[in-house]
This record gives sequence, C-alpha cells and structure tokens, in this order.
Amino acid sequence: MKNSLVISSITLMGIRALGVGVQLATTIFLARNLTLLEMGQFALMYAALGLVRAIGSFGVDQASMRQIAGTMDGRRVSTVAQKLSLAGIVIAMASGILISICVLCAQKLGLLGAQNATLFAMAAPAYVLIGLLVGQVRGLGHNLAAQVPESIGLQLFIFLGLMPAYLNGTLNGNDTLHALLWAGWLTLAIQILIRFFIGGGPIGSVDRASFKVLLSDGWSIFQAQIFTVLAMRAPIFLGTALLGAGGTAIIEVALRFGTLPSLLTSSVGATFSPAYARLSKDNNILGLNKARKQAGLLAGIPSFVYVLFCTLGGGVLIGWAFPASYSAAVLPISLIAFGSFVNAAFGPASNVFLMSGQAKIVRKYSILRLICVVAVSFLAGPIWGSVGIAIAILLGFALRDIGLSLVARRKGF
Repeated sequence: MKNSLVISSITLMGIRALGVGVQLATTIFLARNLTLLEMGQFALMYAALGLVRAIGSFGVDQASMRQIAGTMDGRRVSTVAQKLSLAGIVIAMASGILISICVLCAQKLGLLGAQNATLFAMAAPAYVLIGLLVGQVRGLGHNLAAQVPESIGLQLFIFLGLMPAYLNGTLNGNDTLHALLWAGWLTLAIQILIRFFIGGGPIGSVDRASFKVLLSDGWSIFQAQIFTVLAMRAPIFLGTALLGAGGTAIIEVALRFGTLPSLLTSSVGATFSPAYARLSKDNNILGLNKARKQAGLLAGIPSFVYVLFCTLGGGVLIGWAFPASYSAAVLPISLIAFGSFVNAAFGPASNVFLMSGQAKIVRKYSILRLICVVAVSFLAGPIWGSVGIAIAILLGFALRDIGLSLVARRKGF
C-alpha cells in the first residue's frame, strides 16, 4: 500500500499542477487586462464560491468519503456505499438551493449588489455539488477521476469563458463573474458523467439511516472544517475591508502564488485520506503514524524548495508576469509560501483526525487559527498592508498545523 499511495500522490500532484498552471495563467491574464478594482471584484467572487464549494454541503462531502471508503471492499461498491452516495447527493442539492435562496433574500433586502448576488445564487448549487462529488469519487477509490474535472476542467473553463469578451475587446469585471458561473456548471456536468460511469452510480433508493449517518458525521466534520476554510478565505475578505479592492487584488496574487505548495498538500491528503479511514477503522495506530509521517515528507520537501524559489526569485517572477502595480505582492508571496510549507509538513495530522472520527481536535485548532488570522490582520494590516495580512496567514498556519502535529504525536499517530 505504501508504494501505491506514493505513486498515486505523485500522479495527483501532476494533475493538480496542470490545473494550477491554467489558474496562474488566468490570474496573469486578468491582472494585465483588468483594473485593480475589477481584479479585486473577481477575487472576492472566486473566494466566496470557493467557500461554498468547501463547506456548502455542511461536511457531507468529507463524511461521504470517509463512510464510503469504510464500506468498500477493494474496488467493490457495496449497497451501503450506494445508499450513502445517493443520500449525500440529495443533501448537497438541498444545501445548494438553500444557499441560493438566502443570497437572493439578502439581495432583496439590499444587503448585496443585484447583479453579483444573482450570479452567485445561480452558481452556488453547482459549486456545492462539485465539492460533494469530489469527496464521493475519492471514497470510491478513484482519486484521479475525482481530481481532473476540478483541477483542470474548472480552471480551463474559466479561462476559455473569458476569451469571447477579450477577443471583442470588451473584457471587464462582469465577464469574469459570468465565466465563474458557467465554468461551475460545465465542471459539474463532467463530474456527473464520471460519477455514474466510473464511480459506480447510486441505486434508486435510500434509507433514513444513510441520511442520519451522513448528517451526524458531516456535522462533526463541518464544525472543524468551517474554521479552517474561513481562515483560508478570510484574507480576501479582510483585504477588501482593510485595504480596499486594490489591496484585495494584491492579496489574491500573493495567495495564488504563495499557496502553490497546496497542490502537494491537497494531492497527498486526497490520496492518503481514504487510507487513514481504513487504518482507523482497523485501529492500526502504527499504520496511521507511518502514513502521516510519509505524507508530511512527501509534501513538505518540495514545498520547502518552493519557499527558497520565492525568496530568491519572487521579485523577478512578479516583475516579468505582472504590471508594476503588483510589485507589493513579492514579500507576501514568500511569507505565505513559508506558511504553506508548514501546512505541507505538519498538516497531514488534521486529515488523520478527521478520518478517524476526532474532528473536535481539528475544530479546536482551526478556531485558534481563524482567531489568529483575523486578529493579526486587524492589527498588522493597517500598518503594513498586504504584508501584515501575509504575516497573519503564516502565523495561522503555524498555530494550527504544528499544534495538531504535536497532539498526533502524543496520541501515538
């Protein structure tokens, strides 16, 4: 199993690297063709949809992966797994519709801009289901099939969606929001095909027990994940509040480049998480310990190399790829990259706890991270601008991931 996990992780990294390449190309393209204000608008919408994708199903995506993986016998899809799968889809669909209704109500009350709110409400169900299907297909043992549509398809569709307006010479901020909308639904369509033809389509009935299991397990995971995801997305919203749209654009570029090691972390996590679930179910503490350390080394070593690259060559990269107005992103990129290294090396502990039914521990440290990011941003942001927010991100990573790793060591895994 050890070698297969390593090979699968490396393959997944390659897939994600292609997607990140398209994502970075889109970021550079937009930075060169939009104003800082329009770039900040795009970053805000992208962050909000990312938040919906990550937590919109209230933890049922991760619960599906954990529960389905625990019922699999090799690649054989059991009846229990099929019932859990269908229950998860129903829950995610209901959640996506509920989010859309809440957004439209906020629009009617004048709390949100009319056009942006409408586009967001139309896109939200697609992004919720994207997250759910990624978790399910991974639980069924098809990591590559789960990763390709989101990592490559979504980013490619966003880029291609911008081309008509660009070729017509009319590209503006509204075009980026429309691209996010249609890219989400096209990606979901591909995922649905994969889910039913590769991942073993769900049967046509579901029982109350499946809903109960997913909602109970999902709620526990959700309480842990929501603070992690908020800490990841908070810098964009804090940048808007503290620095304005121009500052948001700088933070967006710094996050895109600084968190590149996350493709290693998430790829390794996606590959190892089903294994963590099985090892936990078998109460194999020694196996969990070895898998966690292996995952940390696999993601941590190349992440540290990337920190050195950002420190030595970040200025040259930004100067070549972006307009001069983005030079303020150089130091934040290095700081965030170091935080991403900490996450890569020590972060596997959080996946171990989530997949072994100990989400409360992750929730505790995720709350601490979110408090740290918000507090330090409000203290340092007005003084040092985007650098202050980058420092907050770095400290948040260190507090959460090193803390969880120490707890895992005390528990023997």
